[in-house]
This record gives sequence, C-alpha cells and structure tokens, in this order.
Amino acid sequence: MTTTAADFWAELGNPNQHVRGFLEERGLLSEYLNGLSAQERELTVEDACGIRDSLERHGLVWRSGGDELEASDDSDGRWVLLHDLGKRWADDVGASAPPAPLRFRCGYEWDALGQVPRVSLDFDGRVSLRAVLSGVRSMWPLMAANGWVRRTRPLGDRKLALVRFVCLETEIGTGWEDRRKAWNEAHPEAEYPDRWSLRSDFSKAEESLTGQRGGLARFYDAEQRQRAMPQPLDTRTAEEIIASTLKSDAARRVAANAGDAEGGHNGKP
Repeated sequence: MTTTAADFWAELGNPNQHVRGFLEERGLLSEYLNGLSAQERELTVEDACGIRDSLERHGLVWRSGGDELEASDDSDGRWVLLHDLGKRWADDVGASAPPAPLRFRCGYEWDALGQVPRVSLDFDGRVSLRAVLSGVRSMWPLMAANGWVRRTRPLGDRKLALVRFVCLETEIGTGWEDRRKAWNEAHPEAEYPDRWSLRSDFSKAEESLTGQRGGLARFYDAEQRQRAMPQPLDTRTAEEIIASTLKSDAARRVAANAGDAEGGHNGKP
C-alpha cells in the first residue's frame, strides 16, 4: 500500500501550516513516506504527534542561535501568576522582562565516545516538582526534533548482547567472519547465517545506541582506534614552541633562497 503526505497529515489530525513546516524541516514527513513497514510509520507518527502537541502548547521560542528554549506550563497556576507579576513590575519600572519559568540550554561536550549534546535545565525554584516535570515532558519532543536529545527505541537483549560481544568480548581487528563463528558458538540460540547479517544487525544497534554510524569503531577497528587515541601532550613551554617555529620558518626561507639562487632568474641559468 502506497502512503502519501496526505495520509501523514491525516494521522496527525491535519495540523496547521506552522506545525507542518516544522515537521517537514526535521524530516518527519520524509521518514514516514520512506518507512519500510506499518510499524515504522506508526512510530514516526507517534513522535510527530508529540512534537505537534508541544508546538501547540508552547509555540517556538528559540534564542541565542537556537541553543536556548523557553517554556511555561499551566498545570500549576502559581507558575503563571509569578511570571505575570514579574512581567507587570518590569513594565512598570521599564526593566527587562523576567525570564520564562523554565529554560533549557544545549551545549556540546566531549566524553569517551566523542562530542555529545549536553542539556541544562534552569527553572524558577518557587514552583512545584509536578510543574517542572510536566514542562520537561511536554518539551521533550521539541528537544528531540532539534537534536538536543535522542529519538531512540529500546534495544532488545540480542542487540545489546551483540554490541557487547563485538566491542568488549572480541579482540580489536577481528574479522567479521571470525566474529560470526565465535558469536554462533557462544549463542547457538541466535545464530547468524553469514557475516553480512551479523554486521548489519550490529551496525543498526551501534547507530541506535550512539546516534551515528561507526560510533563505536574505536572498539572494533584497529585503525579507527589509533585515530581516536589521545595524542601525547607537547611538554615544551610557549617560548620554546615559538622559538622552534621561528627556527623552522627561517630554515625554510634559507632553503627557498638557495633554490632560487641555484636556478637563476625565473628558473633559467
């Protein structure tokens, strides 16, 4: 059965153009149209509905180049009242408007597996835990749509065991056929008929777990592991580094001048 964009929008209750544009920009429509099964399309619709609800509830308030998201929540009237009181006072005295009761900021840090997004939450400490959790839940789809948090699916026990086996229980650089044989011997209840099916399952689980293809390559590929190794620190002082650089530049200039002299004008004797 062929699926169309109209089917997707109908599943979402025919949202407005603002919501449609947001979902199209983030690839949800394309993901739905390219879904290989009804289950995949159903999961895409589920994610899209969460984003739609979040947009309709909060709208879009992206700041600082898209690294900050502000929200409010009406599940606790105190939250709204405190914010409105602060805004009224700011208007009365000509001050800047108070910040939203709930703010998310996204930055990037490096961990053992590479660069990862880190989300921080700033909220008004006078409101309830219930209101904070409600705001986080309703904002989660928007953060996922913008890549701050992952749209992930649970990995089954077999996939978890496969990633552990490839990355932690076999030697770096082991061939995929040898991995398949060792896996089948250790897991006769979940044998793979060939190395391609094992590698395909592993790659899908690897991407689901880390968010990128080859995200765990340093654990099974010798070349990628070497590239990921921290480089030795340069123990020289800044003065020694500068002096060495100047010396190298001077040596290059001498060599260049010697070549010009040997070659004559325009390289002719």
